[in-house]
Amino acid sequence: MSSDDTQRPNNGWVPPEARPDRVPPGGRPERAPEADHDRLPPYAPRPRDPQVPAVPVPFADSEGEAVHESAEENLEQAVRAESVPDITEIPRVLSPVDPVNQVDPVAPVEPVAPVEPVTEAGAEAPTVLVPVVLPVQDTPIPSGESFDEPTLLSGTAASDEDDRTQWIPTGPAAEAAWSAAQTPEDELVTAPRSRRRKDARSVGRGKDPIRTAARGVGQTLITLGMIVLLFVVYEVYITDIFGAQKQAEAKTQLEEIWLPSPDDVGAPGVETAIVTAPAQAEVDPEKRKPTYDVTLGDAFALIFIPAFGADYSRAIIEGTNPDDLYVGPGHYPDSQLPGEKGNFAVAGHRVSKGSPFNELGSLNSCDAIVIETKYDWFVYRVLPMQEEVATWNPRSNPKCADVKVQKDAYQGVFGREITTPSDIAQVYAIPHSLTSDVSQATQRLITLTTCHPQFSDAERMIVHGVLVKSYAKSEGFLPPELGEV
Repeated sequence: MSSDDTQRPNNGWVPPEARPDRVPPGGRPERAPEADHDRLPPYAPRPRDPQVPAVPVPFADSEGEAVHESAEENLEQAVRAESVPDITEIPRVLSPVDPVNQVDPVAPVEPVAPVEPVTEAGAEAPTVLVPVVLPVQDTPIPSGESFDEPTLLSGTAASDEDDRTQWIPTGPAAEAAWSAAQTPEDELVTAPRSRRRKDARSVGRGKDPIRTAARGVGQTLITLGMIVLLFVVYEVYITDIFGAQKQAEAKTQLEEIWLPSPDDVGAPGVETAIVTAPAQAEVDPEKRKPTYDVTLGDAFALIFIPAFGADYSRAIIEGTNPDDLYVGPGHYPDSQLPGEKGNFAVAGHRVSKGSPFNELGSLNSCDAIVIETKYDWFVYRVLPMQEEVATWNPRSNPKCADVKVQKDAYQGVFGREITTPSDIAQVYAIPHSLTSDVSQATQRLITLTTCHPQFSDAERMIVHGVLVKSYAKSEGFLPPELGEV
């Protein structure tokens, strides 16, 4: 090993302060001997500005022998062209590590102070790029600036754990830029722009009591509006779901009660023969004495209104309290039962809780209302409307053959009426009268009541109908009126 090799690492790298080509005081850099010049750092930065050509720097191979012949000429061309990159974009590349002695060649050294080169009189001082090796440190970056990730000359990305080489330009303009780049980090960090704008708007602005009160009232009204909206959604839609579930349970319970039992043998209305013709099953209500076993809160009959659809049917509950009406239409306990003389009165919700009578206002005169009990079918038809009384003709429609204009004690009883909630006389044996007595001349009526108008309970809608037919229940028989959809 030569004496020269004992003084330098095996890869030929020499610290900047030991290089003979350092910038001498007051002059341009001297040309280094060929041997030392061949051992410059093996990596060079990649300029960010595409208009500034990269300056190839000679580098050594693993043995420290092969060199780049044109590095010095390229460096001199860059000096003459004053190709100085933006100082805020300081490119940094990796510095090699001695592969033999495992010594990091990048030792902390003081940066070389830029020296003003000697120029001719009247000529502008050129800017010189002096490579200086610095230890890796987090240099504060002025706000709004960014740097490209350094890459090796071979194109491989540099590791963050290695040291970096910084290029420090010299010259009058470069000194000012370099000083700005060394500004302490706490001086560079400023408040976000949005916060500065907010602080600027709030300067000199005190609390306005009127504006604060108005804001509080507005927020309160919005909250109350949301609560009302949620309540409406619950009442109109959610309770319908719960009501449908309760109605299905009531129907299932009623079907179980109606199953034949040994006690039903010989009971009125029970037939063993299969009847398919309506005439065979039709009976005179006057000759039948229907019996009912009703309990408050339990279902005892089914109501069908074909005009509402072929699948419309509801279980009728005994009672009209809120819990009963949540399940389905409720029978007024003080009124008559299906098929009896007097008035069979039923109430139901128009909106929410199943909405059994939501379409009650769409019924027309002579529409069928069919009631099914354990032993019988009862067919009622809607009476003529008040505007139809003057020109009523039962023969104009086969369905209206048994529907007549009401007279005598029933004068003023029409198919549909709008009244007040306190008009309880509508459900008496004879509507509009103040008596509940039933006489021989008393008709068999049905009365359906619901709220009016829709989404309000300010008034009541009343629909009256009269019994026109009844059928004894038998296996395989359904009243033909159920097909009047």
